[in-house]
Amino acid sequence: MLSVKEIKQILREAREAGLKYIRLRDKARSYERRLMAGKSVRYDSAGGTHERDGNSMERSLCTAVDYQTEADKAAQALSEPYIKANRLIYLVKDDKLRDILNRYYFYGHSWGRIAEDLGYSERHVKRLHGIALQEISKNT
Repeated sequence: MLSVKEIKQILREAREAGLKYIRLRDKARSYERRLMAGKSVRYDSAGGTHERDGNSMERSLCTAVDYQTEADKAAQALSEPYIKANRLIYLVKDDKLRDILNRYYFYGHSWGRIAEDLGYSERHVKRLHGIALQEISKNT
């Protein structure tokens, strides 16, 4: 039987991994959009620096690939924490409680956004979250 504290730690790891992936993915997408708009490549007015430092377009493309590689690694790192968290969340029988857990831990929503989407107060959502954690603890 897992304690509520242990359950929260497992779920928190999944949330942190998901948020890390989202940040890195958005960073890569943003850089790609800027690159496509021509805003990421800095050309020198004099060709001397360009010749010494290499092609600025090539450097920009390499940076875009590096950002995407970081996002891909973060996506691969998601699987283990998500599998552990998913097993725990699906021990909750009530769909509403399970929805709150999914929104917070898997989708990265804030308590305020969850409350607004569901039409509850933030305090009530947190109370339901606690009830869900206790139910998981009883069922493990």
